Amino acid sequence: MTAATAAGAVDVTTWIIVVSSVLGVVLAGAAAFYARRNDRFSRSMVQPHITVTWQGARANGMNIIVDNGGGQAPRFWWVGHEGTEIAVVSHAVIPAQIQHILVRIQLVGAVAYPNDPGLSTTVCIAEDVQGRFWDCIDRKRIKGKPEPDVRARLEKVGVLPDDRGRVIDWLAL
Repeated sequence: MTAATAAGAVDVTTWIIVVSSVLGVVLAGAAAFYARRNDRFSRSMVQPHITVTWQGARANGMNIIVDNGGGQAPRFWWVGHEGTEIAVVSHAVIPAQIQHILVRIQLVGAVAYPNDPGLSTTVCIAEDVQGRFWDCIDRKRIKGKPEPDVRARLEKVGVLPDDRGRVIDWLAL
């Protein structure tokens, strides 16, 4: 083996090591990118995307129609009002990717609503299958327990403190 052949072999070996290292870094970066992308996709499939249409008081009782374009909600809470009457549904299970499911609601009683006398959804909260709580009105995750968020929403629309406590008790958050 001549000196020229030995030098050429070292250059090829060095070249193979450098190319292998660069290829390894590129593949690791691609794997990390797709893992983050997949995590975002799976998280969006877990988050409930719930909208509610309130039917109000009808001859067959009080109902809401729920649509969910996201993941399953093992627990779902809704508070709405029409005029001075407040209606509550709690602990309903809302399946994933469902349209027009009819949910029976419970009338809690009359409360003071000086800020909004019309038909309105005040609270719409869902828990996903991973135990995280979501505000379905603002489409944001609620950090911790939902009770402080519910109290703030009830206060915002003008529900009196005693009635806020009664609604919180009824929801059993």
